[in-house]
Amino acid sequence: MLAGKAGLAGGASAGVLAAGAVCCAGWVGVLAVAQRRIRGLAGVGEPERLAVRWAVGVVVCVLLTVGGGVGVVLG
Repeated sequence: MLAGKAGLAGGASAGVLAAGAVCCAGWVGVLAVAQRRIRGLAGVGEPERLAVRWAVGVVVCVLLTVGGGVGVVLG
């Protein structure tokens, strides 16, 4: 958030803004999967396993977040 604020205040380039948007989208994706998992664990009985597609989704979102963050810092 602070990098985005500094970029907007300093007249960031379109590439930095795009990297920031990718970073934010990745973070929102991680939060969405985490909330789904929390709801699944809150149920009664033994929780079901995390499906492979959701695990892959988390990995992709984390990579997007890291890649976007690197783009903001280096841009």
